Amino acid sequence: MPYFRVLMHGQGISFALENEEPAIGFYAARTVRAQCAEDASRKAKDAVVGLWATAEYSARNNGGTPVISIDSVERIGFFQMLRTPDKGHVFYTRE
Repeated sequence: MPYFRVLMHGQGISFALENEEPAIGFYAARTVRAQCAEDASRKAKDAVVGLWATAEYSARNNGGTPVISIDSVERIGFFQMLRTPDKGHVFYTRE
């Protein structure tokens, strides 16, 4: 089964950041193993939405559940998968 790198954009949040105004959105990348790009998109999106349901994120989010859109899906090889970060978010405060 191939590996995919999925780049996502989340909006609709109001996430408290230390010493800054709240974040209103984020970008996140996830690496997943799936049969096709459509399955990879769904798996990556489910992983990020599930993370926002945990106490670590929900306690600091005064907005809604993030609305996730898929920016890109790229099929990658095994060694690329090993070098690809698979956690975290890049937050932004204004558009």
